[in-house]
Amino acid sequence: VGPTSPATAPYRVYVPQTLDPEVDEISLNAFVTYTGPNTAPADITVSLGVDAGAVTTYNTKQSSNYFQLPATAYEMPTSVVIKKGERKANVPIKLKVAAFDQTKENGLALKITGVSNGTGVSGNFGTVIYSLPVKSVWEGTYTYTIHNDYGTIDANIGGTFSEEVTLSTIGPNKLYLQYLWRTYSGETHYQFN
Repeated sequence: VGPTSPATAPYRVYVPQTLDPEVDEISLNAFVTYTGPNTAPADITVSLGVDAGAVTTYNTKQSSNYFQLPATAYEMPTSVVIKKGERKANVPIKLKVAAFDQTKENGLALKITGVSNGTGVSGNFGTVIYSLPVKSVWEGTYTYTIHNDYGTIDANIGGTFSEEVTLSTIGPNKLYLQYLWRTYSGETHYQFN
């Protein structure tokens, strides 16, 4: 899944999946990658940690409201090894969904804290934020209808048309719809109280 954050954001935000509130625990896989023209020249140990400060920075710069998960809500290794001749290593993360505060936009900021063998850490991609929305009861498919009875005020919306659309969870009872009013580029967010 590609990043959901703008290119100018201080960190990349990814939404690996929408979590089911009925499932107490799930596992997901993050990855660390060795970049360059070749594969890893030797085993490289990558040390990992969390970076709550990254969430604060991202929220300030992007006017968002992510909440760093407490340590009781996840389990992850503190290091992984990219094997010689390979390009990436799997980082298994256990999410304890039952421990999430479902009234908040839960996130988990992961940071590469060090690497072995003198290999450097990318300044652009050493920290990432995973947005972990819990599925809203409003998520689903709807019939969306636009009716324009204002004549030619907007040639893009002439008459009436309907289509099936999908609302996808992006936060606590906050849902996403591609396209602005289903007519223009961009996106629409709906916040249900």
